[in-house]
Amino acid sequence: MTSLRLPTAVRRGLFLPLFAILALTGCSGLGIAPPDVSLVGVSFDDLTLFETTGTITVRVLNENREPITIDGSSFKLVLDGVTVGKALSDRRYTIPRLSSETDEVTIHLSNLALATRLRPVLQSERVAWRIKAKMWVVGSLGTRSMTVTRDGILDRNAFAQEREPSPLPALPEPEG
Repeated sequence: MTSLRLPTAVRRGLFLPLFAILALTGCSGLGIAPPDVSLVGVSFDDLTLFETTGTITVRVLNENREPITIDGSSFKLVLDGVTVGKALSDRRYTIPRLSSETDEVTIHLSNLALATRLRPVLQSERVAWRIKAKMWVVGSLGTRSMTVTRDGILDRNAFAQEREPSPLPALPEPEG
């Protein structure tokens, strides 16, 4: 019985593309879901003519069964389709499995971009917002960037309505 052996050049030619595919798939090839990001808080620190500096607190959730390490991130804050601020974090941290971590990041808001949005935002009942995060996730095959976007709508009417407190359910009488 004769065995079929591929020439070395062909074997090498197959190895490199396969290795490149595995390297490029990174976390997704290992079944790791990207982290989720939510905006927790915003505070303003310094105001100049062209820029407002503040701090945003973001929560990063790891819904994976394994811990993940974040090695830096960048964020964009968008109001009604206009990017109004950017933030960078060089912090490296590990989020335990099925857990979350908060990160306080300095954000630089463009007062010119905010000014173009101020009147429509004040006149509108609803404002669309978006936070776009790009994070560098460390894996066994190296570091890979992952982009996560979270959208929402801020409805002024939801804050303005007075609500009746909901009644508490009646508790059963104790036996005895």
